[in-house]
Amino acid sequence: MSIIQEIHAWSKGLPAWQQDAIARLYQDRTLSAADLDDLYALAKAEVGIADPDDRKPRVLEEAQIAPPADPTRVVQLAAIKDLQNVNALANGGSVPIAVVGLTVIYGENGAGKSGYSRVFKHACRARDRREPILPNANLDPKTAGVAQAVFEAVIDGTRTDLAWQYGIAAPEPLSDISIFDTHCARAYIDNHGDFAYAPYGLDILEGLVGACNKLKLRATQEKTANAPSDAAYAVLAKEQTAVSTALLGIPTRTNPEHIEALATLSQAEQDRLLLLTQTLAEADPKQKAQALRQKATRLSGLKDRIAAAIALINDEKVNQLRELIKKSKAAKAAAELAATEFKQTPGQLVGTGGDEWKALFEAARIFAGVSHPEHEFPAIPEDAACPLCQNRLGEEGASRLVKFDAFIKHAAEKSAKDARETAANAYRVIQNAALDVMFRDALVEELTEIDPELAAACSSMQECLHSRQKLILQAAAAEIQWEEVLEWQADPQPGLKHIIESLQGQAAALEATADERVRAEMVTEKRELDARVRLGEVKDAVLEAIAKEGLK
Repeated sequence: MSIIQEIHAWSKGLPAWQQDAIARLYQDRTLSAADLDDLYALAKAEVGIADPDDRKPRVLEEAQIAPPADPTRVVQLAAIKDLQNVNALANGGSVPIAVVGLTVIYGENGAGKSGYSRVFKHACRARDRREPILPNANLDPKTAGVAQAVFEAVIDGTRTDLAWQYGIAAPEPLSDISIFDTHCARAYIDNHGDFAYAPYGLDILEGLVGACNKLKLRATQEKTANAPSDAAYAVLAKEQTAVSTALLGIPTRTNPEHIEALATLSQAEQDRLLLLTQTLAEADPKQKAQALRQKATRLSGLKDRIAAAIALINDEKVNQLRELIKKSKAAKAAAELAATEFKQTPGQLVGTGGDEWKALFEAARIFAGVSHPEHEFPAIPEDAACPLCQNRLGEEGASRLVKFDAFIKHAAEKSAKDARETAANAYRVIQNAALDVMFRDALVEELTEIDPELAAACSSMQECLHSRQKLILQAAAAEIQWEEVLEWQADPQPGLKHIIESLQGQAAALEATADERVRAEMVTEKRELDARVRLGEVKDAVLEAIAKEGLK
């Protein structure tokens, strides 16, 4: 059994990654950086460290090496003939080989020497078979066939022809022929200048040892680099908080999800931490609390004034006024129709039934109460004086007063009058609405210091109130369309409410610090929240430590 065959048999008991290394060394003699990366990934996969690329190990196949030779058999080559499709060599060509002695093939570059060498190496299963056998490049690839040849062999003194075809297992007797070139054996000079010889195949063992040493060094370095470290959170772990308890529980009782939850503060928790920080840092809590409550009261007044002003000219009030004006116009049209019919009564003066006439008649009604107190207008006797012209009424005049009064009291006229008065009242409510929210000077400065955007929103709301009022009155007077009434600006009330509640909360917290027990609880709560904030700053290091602990 040859050295290569013994190595192959021995390799079957090695780990898969080492078998892969032997297969690579048999084929390429050396291992590249990419080969070492593959072998390292395969070695890690064997101990449970997953390979992201899911690489699979390979082994040195039986067909790659010559099978065991018969020690009693003698195989000699007498010729290679009937060559087909081998580089640029002529098809059907042959080369005789001396059974005894030395056969030398020589010629100029490109004559085909290497073509014969490639055929020998593939047919006799030489260790180096990296160079493929290609057909003649000058021929049409569609017509070129597979390389093949016939070896005339002498086996134990008997001549026989052994047919070989590229890509198919070569005849078994040809494996007894050894191919010796620069890739199959090597000589080198050591550091002392001594000449040494490495037997064929032993370089695989040397390469495997070198690969093991390199991978061991890489594993040691990676293990050192990935050793879990608590340097980033050691101080946090020494404190008496929920965070320290979690950190001390790494890796058995604390998982990454627990760390993520602790390191993430909600908005409410962030606001609470800010409140505790401000409260506990205050030198005179009671005085500060009083100032905060006063500020909250001023802002609450502003909020109430804004709410009251909006209520006076909100969409409901606008729609109500619009509808009342619409009804008033409809009632007026009905009354005008009735008046037109009344005016057309024969014998009456021009303008009878009009607004001026109505004013005159109402004045007569009032005067009748003075001139004829004993009678209820318009029931005045025929022989009495007319309250308008002061002449004797007579039968016709008394009848005309009754008819005029009936017209004035007609349902259409009364409806128009009532609708007009209702619309006018609604109009005057908006016209006289007090819309000044008194947001100026010190209050503007105070709110700007707290929230500049909210202060600007309050100023915009004040302008919007006055502009909207003006446009509503113009729409009521039919100077513009109702659709042109200004839409509301962003309502600052929710923002004011939030600030007011925050100020009141701060004041309550400050007042509570007068109680030592409550203050101690606040200090503890702040310490817990502070620890969670600091955990967030080193969270990545903690999660990395947990991951590394899992690889130990």
